[in-house]
Amino acid sequence: MDKEFAHLRRDDGPLGNELSVSTDVKWRIALVFLSFLAFVIYGSLVPLQFNDLSFSNALQLFLLLDKGDIALTSTNRADWFTNFLLMMPPLYAAMLLKSEKPFGTRSLAYAIVITLFLVLVSIGIEFSQLFIKQRISSFRDVYTQALGMSLALALFYATRRRAHVLLVKLSSKSQLDKWEVYGVSLLGILLIYNMMPFDLTLSFTELFKKWASGKVSLIPFYNKAISPLNLILNSIVDIAIWTAISFCFVKSHKYSASKLFSILLSAALFMEIAQLPVLSRYSDTTDLVTALLGILLALKLFSQHGRNQNVFTTNRVLTISIIIVLYYVILLFFYTYPFDLITKKELAVKWDNFFTFPFLAYWQDSPFNAITQLLRKILLFIPFGVLIQSLVREVEDKQINAPSSPSALQTKMLKLLTISTAILMIFSLELMQLPIVGKVASGSDLALNIVGLIIGKMVFRFHSSSPDDEPIAQPNTKQITSKTDWWIGYIICIVLCFALCITALSLEATPYNVKELFDQYPSVISALLVSTFITSLIFYPVYFTKKCFARTKLEFKYLIKHIVILALLATMGSVLIFPNEALHDIVGYPKWSLLPQWLETSYRLLWLIAPFIFLYLLESSKRLLQGIVDWEFNLNLKLGCLFFFLVLPFSFTVVVIQAGTDNLTELLENNGYSVGVVCIVLYVYLLLSLSSNYDRLRLSPLSPYPAVYLALLFVSAPLSYWFMQFALVDYILKYETLFTPLQFLLSPNRENLYSVEKTKYIFYGVHYSIAALLAGCFAIHTHYFKIEKALQYEGICEELPANRRF
Repeated sequence: MDKEFAHLRRDDGPLGNELSVSTDVKWRIALVFLSFLAFVIYGSLVPLQFNDLSFSNALQLFLLLDKGDIALTSTNRADWFTNFLLMMPPLYAAMLLKSEKPFGTRSLAYAIVITLFLVLVSIGIEFSQLFIKQRISSFRDVYTQALGMSLALALFYATRRRAHVLLVKLSSKSQLDKWEVYGVSLLGILLIYNMMPFDLTLSFTELFKKWASGKVSLIPFYNKAISPLNLILNSIVDIAIWTAISFCFVKSHKYSASKLFSILLSAALFMEIAQLPVLSRYSDTTDLVTALLGILLALKLFSQHGRNQNVFTTNRVLTISIIIVLYYVILLFFYTYPFDLITKKELAVKWDNFFTFPFLAYWQDSPFNAITQLLRKILLFIPFGVLIQSLVREVEDKQINAPSSPSALQTKMLKLLTISTAILMIFSLELMQLPIVGKVASGSDLALNIVGLIIGKMVFRFHSSSPDDEPIAQPNTKQITSKTDWWIGYIICIVLCFALCITALSLEATPYNVKELFDQYPSVISALLVSTFITSLIFYPVYFTKKCFARTKLEFKYLIKHIVILALLATMGSVLIFPNEALHDIVGYPKWSLLPQWLETSYRLLWLIAPFIFLYLLESSKRLLQGIVDWEFNLNLKLGCLFFFLVLPFSFTVVVIQAGTDNLTELLENNGYSVGVVCIVLYVYLLLSLSSNYDRLRLSPLSPYPAVYLALLFVSAPLSYWFMQFALVDYILKYETLFTPLQFLLSPNRENLYSVEKTKYIFYGVHYSIAALLAGCFAIHTHYFKIEKALQYEGICEELPANRRF
């Protein structure tokens, strides 16, 4: 038994610092909680095709739903158990954030608050499903999810000590503890997967029918219900899974070979017995044989006996490259089997379906198959990510060991080539499925593959270095790490923005004014350009604050210079990416005859976005540099005078007076000649202020700041709605239709205008969504500025004499 576990058994009070969970691990748990929650909400609302139903009518229908329907029948068994388990992972993840607290008043109060929150989310989902086509609302789902949450709480308090020990090990700098956590986690995931789709039974009649249908087999590798080829492929996959699980425990160096063999084989036997009451799963002794082979293979390849005689350590770059190619070939075989090609017409249809609504195919499939495919798409590429990152690490090590050699530039190019090749491999695997009969290729699968790649890279980086064997850093090590982190973050941000753009284009509810912005190029290219454009805007404040940190001062002229640069970059990017018609609708058609049209359009657009760029860069730099560098005297006063007496008036002159266009000024009160225009600026500042202070939620629960922040966030939507109502006219008569400005801006098209009441709640949702996205933007600023600050601080300390270092 571990020392930590023994200590926990002696002391039931709060744990000391030596057994505390690191902040980094807690943030990862919080990310898991939010990911599960987003998965549940999104999966419950797909395909997001809205009905024309008013809020009041929906509320009446919701109150009329049958509130006593909780019966478990043979027809709804899988759905019942799916809902039963749906909220268990997010609740358990939320409870892990307080795993150090024993069962008591505070822990119970926290559990009740989290449970009530998730129950409210569940009720909100059922209510929202009334507005969505092909969705059925039922209180049975709420009841079954609440029952599942009750079981999750019981499981948490039954396993709290052990779970906390695992989290402490995950927080440890030792690699050995982390490998054990990986092994236990994989066993838990495999157990849950083997129990899906949870169509459980204890009836001997149904178990006999399962036996008679061939789903129970006591003879290994003999099952008439499965074709020989599928049996071979499934056996190979099972061997690989158990090899991976065994590998994690072998790497922990905490178990002897005989003990590990008995533990894992017993776990495999337990899983096979647990599958018996699951009607749709096969209970086959073949799984025990494949588990045995996987365990023995891992013990043979990765045990301590063979570690010093490993022939693969002579040329690690070549070896890893060969393994990557072999892994890719194996994936390509599985992705394209049975190699039957489709016709050109069918190929055109499949290409169009490649960009369908995200994860729509998963919703249309059964829960078990959907979860199977989702896990497969992610898990298959985690080893691929580990291999790619290990190859990149080997390349970096060569560059670090010989930074001044002539091959340093070639090494950098090789690293970039490795990452690019990995991404192209993932794209090619998905695209190669398009001409194959029976294969489904989609952008959603591509996104899941990339998520698996990123997780694999994170896993490798998370445990690849330890205090005992960390190499001595060379002078340029920090620059290499910094650039790598920047590029990885930049690419991840582009991928996320790209997924968001594709989702927006796929939604029927997306306003046509937004979709018009993607008409300049084909949809995919436009989405990629817009994603790169947004990502550049997100990362620019980090670049600017890095420069200010190096200068040790935030100066007025320097800030204004970068505001101008960012505004120019945003203007040029908008002119190049967005269609001229869309820009002319906003800033008016050019009138100058002596100059090119794009120049006048850029001039008007520059002064339209200048106030917002001013506020964005100012708010970003303030929160990052406050208390870190010196500020120029009266900086806030100078900036305020410049903004209110120069930027805003000149922007008003150019946008409203000189370039006023019907599509813009007719929405504003008195055609823009009103104080209400300032309310739009106030609304943007309110969004930036609320989003930039998201870290208030990280303070102690006893502090009043989280409650005050949540209260302000709650009232910000009605306040923002009032701002917009004050700035905009009440009604517009256009296209022989009477509508409000928000109806014009938020409705999908002119023929299907939302009601005024529905528009109000859609505005609330858009407001909170933008606030969440901006909070993520500011979180990126904080993360990468901390990296730069730490690296520069280390450089300063190295330059100081030893007796002057802190």
